[in-house]
Amino acid sequence: MKRFSIATVSEVSHITPNMIRVTLLADMIKAFPAYCAGGHVKLVIPPINQDIKQFQKFLGGFNIRNQMRTYTIRHINMQSGEIDIDFVAHGDSGPASAWAMTAKRGDFIGISPPGGPKLKVSSSNQYLIAVDMTAFPAAAASVEKLPKDAQGDFYTEILSPDDIQPINAPSGIKLHWVLKDPSGANPSLIETVKALKLRGDESVFVAGEYTPIGELRTYFRSEKAYPKDQLYISSYWKQGLIESEHKRVKTLVA
Repeated sequence: MKRFSIATVSEVSHITPNMIRVTLLADMIKAFPAYCAGGHVKLVIPPINQDIKQFQKFLGGFNIRNQMRTYTIRHINMQSGEIDIDFVAHGDSGPASAWAMTAKRGDFIGISPPGGPKLKVSSSNQYLIAVDMTAFPAAAASVEKLPKDAQGDFYTEILSPDDIQPINAPSGIKLHWVLKDPSGANPSLIETVKALKLRGDESVFVAGEYTPIGELRTYFRSEKAYPKDQLYISSYWKQGLIESEHKRVKTLVA
């Protein structure tokens, strides 16, 4: 079982209408690797009405799985021991989204040590990123650490034009915003990616909801025959499933 510590909320801001940034503070964060922005942490959402002493005991037990969710470190300040976590505001149906939507300074949450970033280094210095808003923090944090002369395209599916946000990307990385359109009048993220003229030597980062990501996994692995060492393709969530259920489904197609 992962080792969890308690982090407290030091700041909350709405960076777009559909994305909430929560800054978490913990001594544990001062020991995180300096390169961990873009990597993930496990968060444990406190059960309703638990005080911090009850939650500390809860973190040491075996019943935390339903309260545990995976999120990306968007920024890290090792000196102050703070990280930014960006949450998509799905509504109050999920415990993490509901927690973020009501979070305030002084609230607490469980946090694990981090995993590393997933964007693979490209020998050609060419990159293709295609994500929805849930995977945007991981992709953006990774792109911001690329060499200054990196080249490529970064596509993000957004829920509203107001969800466009700045990225400190290399000048050679072109940013594209794909507006999600339930009517189908505009090209989807899948259609946009499949219409691209690809070089074949790009490092590819594709992540988001299970169904479109599965289609793009087949596209890059089978139709385009990209080597696995050029690909990071991962579903971050599945409509209608909690994280543990999604993880079980995901292992079947890994």
